[in-house]
Parts: sequence; C-alpha cells; structure tokens
Amino acid sequence: MLQSIKINGETLLTYLVISMRVLFGAGWSLAGITKITGKGWFAEPGVFLRQYLVDVLGKPEVPLFYKWFVEEVALESVMVLNYLIPIAQIILGVFIIMGFLTIPSVIICLVMHVNFLLSGNLNLISIVLYTSGFLLIIFRAQLYKFSIDYYLKKVLIPTLDRTYHEPSVH
Repeated sequence: MLQSIKINGETLLTYLVISMRVLFGAGWSLAGITKITGKGWFAEPGVFLRQYLVDVLGKPEVPLFYKWFVEEVALESVMVLNYLIPIAQIILGVFIIMGFLTIPSVIICLVMHVNFLLSGNLNLISIVLYTSGFLLIIFRAQLYKFSIDYYLKKVLIPTLDRTYHEPSVH
C-alpha cells in the first residue's frame, strides 16, 4: 500500500522512512545536547554519570554481567565516558539527519541504547527508539534517499569507477 502511493516520484514509504531517520537523528542529538546543558555533565564532570552508574548497581533488574561491566569498566572510565557519550550522541544524530554514514551511525546508536536498556531503563520511549533504529536498518533502501550517502554512492563512486576502470587508449 505505502509502496503504491507516489509523491513527486517517490513512494510514501520513502518519505516516512526519511522522516523517521530525521526524527531518530534529532532525538540522539537532543539527548547529547540536554546532557551537556541540562544535567551538568560538563559543569560538574563525572558527578551525574558516576551517580547514575552507582544507582545502576543497586537495581535488581540489572543483569549481573552488566553490573560487572559497570563496576570494572564504566566506573573506572567515568571521566572519559562523561565527555564521550554526549559528544558521540550529538555527532551521530547529525550524521543520521544528514544521511552520512547512516547505517554505521544507527548501529552505534543501537549499541549505546543497549547499554541504556541494560542499566534498567526500559520504558515506552526506549522501546520506540530501539524499534525505530531497527526499522531504519530494515528499510535502508528508502533510508538513503535524500542523503549524503546516496549522493556519494550515485554521483561520486560511479565517477571514480569510470576513472579507474576505463581502458587506456594507446
């Protein structure tokens, strides 16, 4: 049904997937921005994140292997993670909005989101975000329309192919 409805030569499904890509990217960028501006990640480096991780250790629903990860890796690297997480969220969100390195960016977001889910934060927004990430991967053919990835694949790479594969004339 969505494949049969056309708008300006593109299917309705394509526009829905592009909208989902932009909203997904905006959500990730906003998550990073609010960490920097609203939760004091940079004003009081490590304080919010350390407390969050300590709280994770007290949650009964958090798996034991993840508690080990929090104790042995995350708490030991809290200052690096304090700067890395929000900056990565902003960069990945912008990449996804622009359609640049889209699938790798979505996969990295999903891996980051798995950590959020494992830390005991399962709610409706988390489920929607996670499902959206997988839907973007499933509908990647439509995902690439109106993106930098599409431009690079359709315009730049064929030009490079002709340059390197044309037989030389003697």
